[in-house]
Amino acid sequence: TGYGISDLISAIRSITSLPLIVINSHAHIDHVGGNFAFDEVFINPIALVDEAFYNSAPIREIALIRTINVHQAVSRDYSLTRMTAVNEGKLFDLGNKTVEVIEIPGHTEADLALWIKEDGVMLTADSVNYIMWLFFSNQVKQSTIVNSLTKLASYPIRSIIASHRHTPLSIHYLNELRDVIANLRKETCLVVDPKTIPLSEHTDLLEFKTMILHKEVQIIMRENQFDIY
Repeated sequence: TGYGISDLISAIRSITSLPLIVINSHAHIDHVGGNFAFDEVFINPIALVDEAFYNSAPIREIALIRTINVHQAVSRDYSLTRMTAVNEGKLFDLGNKTVEVIEIPGHTEADLALWIKEDGVMLTADSVNYIMWLFFSNQVKQSTIVNSLTKLASYPIRSIIASHRHTPLSIHYLNELRDVIANLRKETCLVVDPKTIPLSEHTDLLEFKTMILHKEVQIIMRENQFDIY
């Protein structure tokens, strides 16, 4: 739902007048900040605490100033939005399409993907991308990330729609990304200055850069996430 600084509802209603089902892929502020505009939002239950944290007034103020350089965060009331837990396997019937919820811990512990079977489309948010920031959760290990990507690759994907991208990704990209993460080696990395990562207080960040299908890919993890050598 974005940062919650624009009129998202008007943009949506310029496209469709149909009823809306809103699902947060994870709880980072650029994905939950617009929750206030909806009556109900589905979310992985383990992300509920983070959603409330990022949308609290003081954290929202700090986060928006640090991430998108606004001078003052727009005040929003999130108390009227009903946050509803959703878990893996939940199916949403859209009439001529179905949407399946898939749990894929990686970018955060609570990441969700959405599978649109009829179109062969997988929505992965920040969990499959050119920039993979994988250091947000203490629970997510290297092997967990690889398992999540392997789970996604088991679906007959025709197209991947990721956040922060203008064009779809392919299952070939997904497979290569999984293999790259499975074979990361610390000695090929750069130590990252945490000040260069918005909202990061970590001092143990390691950066890997590689090429996948002619695209430069950045992967950032923490030292204690590595469990495949």
